[in-house]
Amino acid sequence: APAPAPPTATATAAAAASEPTEKPIPEPKEVPFEEERSIDEDYLKIYFSKVDQALRRDTHNPTVLFDQIWKHIVMALQDRETVFSKGVFRVLVTVVTTIMERSYPHQSWLDAAINFQHRVLGVLVDELREGRFSDELLRTLEKFLWRKMEFYTDHGREDFTDALRPSFFPGQGENPDTRCTDIHPRDLTTSYFLVQNLITFQELGGFDAFVQRIGNLENKLPATMLLAMLKMLDLVRHDLRRPFLASFTPQLVAAMCTLISSFTRAEQREQGLDNICSALNLAAKLADRARLPKLREEIELFKLAQSLAYVQLPYLEASIKGIDQITNMIRIATGDLQYGRQQSSSSYGQQQSYGRRWQSSTTWMGPLRPPHHGSTFDEYSSIVGGQHRRGAFSDDDDDHSRFSDPELDTSADGAVPAAAASGGKSDGETPSEPREDGVTTSLVDAEVEQSTQTEQSLETGETGET
Repeated sequence: APAPAPPTATATAAAAASEPTEKPIPEPKEVPFEEERSIDEDYLKIYFSKVDQALRRDTHNPTVLFDQIWKHIVMALQDRETVFSKGVFRVLVTVVTTIMERSYPHQSWLDAAINFQHRVLGVLVDELREGRFSDELLRTLEKFLWRKMEFYTDHGREDFTDALRPSFFPGQGENPDTRCTDIHPRDLTTSYFLVQNLITFQELGGFDAFVQRIGNLENKLPATMLLAMLKMLDLVRHDLRRPFLASFTPQLVAAMCTLISSFTRAEQREQGLDNICSALNLAAKLADRARLPKLREEIELFKLAQSLAYVQLPYLEASIKGIDQITNMIRIATGDLQYGRQQSSSSYGQQQSYGRRWQSSTTWMGPLRPPHHGSTFDEYSSIVGGQHRRGAFSDDDDDHSRFSDPELDTSADGAVPAAAASGGKSDGETPSEPREDGVTTSLVDAEVEQSTQTEQSLETGETGET
């Protein structure tokens, strides 16, 4: 056969024009910093505001800004009492929120963002271990570990992560039995980078640092901060494996009981029973997730003992708080306490309203932001109401059951599986209380919902049964 004729110049040019060409990467954004003005608070506010603005646009190259911010953090760690150091840690949560609420269209930008996240995670764990963990740093940590941040919704499912995900499959990779989380092979929704950051936080000793900080009696943790830390753990509760929670939760509860029992009468008055009981309620949720019913019972008994101790305090307000807690526990246990409609997580107005009430009871969160900006309030409007749903996961499902257990779905003829017909409870779980509308709710969720209704009635000026 005759050899094919070589392509003409016109054909070669046409083929080259038809091939997609990669867009040029924009030049890195830079914000000049005047070191001689590092002690000027007004200048620092203006400077970090410019840095935040430069990071906001997805089309801006942030690689140089990441290095610049990291140098500021290292400088701030050298002397924590300077104006510059305080300014850096005060705005760190704002800068990190911006970094986690944007996307990175180029691979080099994405790699720089992940590297920056791991560096800051190391700093946060060190600060937690040293007992210098503040509200701002806890809010910063939340941005790295919460799956609803835009970074995790936009990234972690790219083609290049297909070869990386098997390392986090159950039973695969390094230390598969002890790591805190993994990815099921059929799970196409979870971001690879979320799992990577959770495991990085564990490998850095973050979960152990939580237990150590709570159990440190030389520098007692305030009840408000204890509650904030438990809320942080509750946000990632459904992302953690049950075997990990089964070993972590008892240590956490033991540290909490040690701290709470060490409060003197004067400290009990300052800390407040509401914060203590709310933190214990969230610990009970972790015990439920880990399938530890005996630990759940121990938490309830400890909470009752604390309520009785507050009744005996020589302070009127503290005694009334103790009586209220005991009354609610009795009414819930006997079924005398009825509940209204559950909150709907589909209504942004209800989420926003609940967020304001929750924000008024604690100081660790910043201004209220709508759900698409990564706020925790829309998460808690469903979590605290006992309606936490993420895909098909729930406390009554085994890990990855939505991918491996076909009996979770209703059969074709409309029959409901036995587990669903029995209320979704498994052997050893804490029983739930029936409601008039046919929905069951646990004792902890019922107390939190009743507390929410009480706050709402006080805000609107309504009076009810005392």
